[in-house]
Amino acid sequence: MTDPNCFPVLGPTAPPRSGSPQKNFTSRFQWKARVAVNELNEFFKLPQEDFETCNPIHWWMGRRAQFPNLFWLARDILCIPGSAVAVERVFSGGRDTISLRHASLRPETIKVLMLVKKKLHLARAQSTAALHH
Repeated sequence: MTDPNCFPVLGPTAPPRSGSPQKNFTSRFQWKARVAVNELNEFFKLPQEDFETCNPIHWWMGRRAQFPNLFWLARDILCIPGSAVAVERVFSGGRDTISLRHASLRPETIKVLMLVKKKLHLARAQSTAALHH
């Protein structure tokens, strides 16, 4: 039976190799799990940052050498959008741009059209906001 807390994680260096290939393989996973646990313990020892002023992406970028495994985990989690609204809006805009009549457009042309449409929308919103202030 395998240990549920033993999972492959990137470690800074490999464990020493000796003995059979099977022992080397299993010891590598056990060693990497210890590295990850030590990294997590060190992370929890840090003082809490001010939620209002701390940018989590900058914080993790500044500590990626100290916490390499947690950095990659945080990077994967922080890149997930908080809402699907923006993504749905892009897909809707794509559907408007790529109609049956424009179905033969090259991907580069579609990309340029969608970028121009987005910039036009942002410029229109900025000019409307400037007029109201």
